[in-house]
Amino acid sequence: MLIQFVQIIMGRDNRPIMPWLSKVLFLGSAVGFAVFSAAVRQEKPATTVELVKDYSKWTKANPIPIRLGTSLDMLCRGISNDERKSYQKTAIHFDRYMTVYVNPAGEKAMQKGGVFPVGSIIVKEKRDSKTGPIVLSTVMIKREKGYNPVCGDWQFAALNADATKTDGDGKLDSCMKCHKDQSKKDFVYRTYVGVREFGSSSGYDPGKGLFGGG
Repeated sequence: MLIQFVQIIMGRDNRPIMPWLSKVLFLGSAVGFAVFSAAVRQEKPATTVELVKDYSKWTKANPIPIRLGTSLDMLCRGISNDERKSYQKTAIHFDRYMTVYVNPAGEKAMQKGGVFPVGSIIVKEKRDSKTGPIVLSTVMIKREKGYNPVCGDWQFAALNADATKTDGDGKLDSCMKCHKDQSKKDFVYRTYVGVREFGSSSGYDPGKGLFGGG
């Protein structure tokens, strides 16, 4: 038996075949590692940037940009530059025009109301003027039950102008603080849905005044 094993290892003409065997083993290991690496890559969850890369093709909740109203709009005087700058530091929605997009998973809930299903994504583009360039976008992603119980299992994120980088992503306190007021509506403001005129989502346009006057 031992002699037969040696003959197999050495070959019939007594030349070692171990180099050939090593190559086979090396090739098998390489293939196995490649398959394992591919499986790991497939299991890695998509980033927020990857999830929203085609958002401009999704349904618009409001056909044209609407101005985001603030409490400062209700003052019976103009606001100073210092007040404006101070508000801008703490409120990324301040005095901007917004267009809202929703992916197919969340389209029905956006239009009709109700609870958004897992996988729903909402993207809100922000501009400094009606027709100006995008300055930033904010994102809401509906995650599985238990992800964020205090705010409807929503994930929040802020994107740069061209939506290639995030500036905050996850259970963002600054976002949750505002959206908690909408707990009865699955934590989503829908005051912009179907709005077809320039103005604010609060219904107040500072250009027209409280009663639509000049």
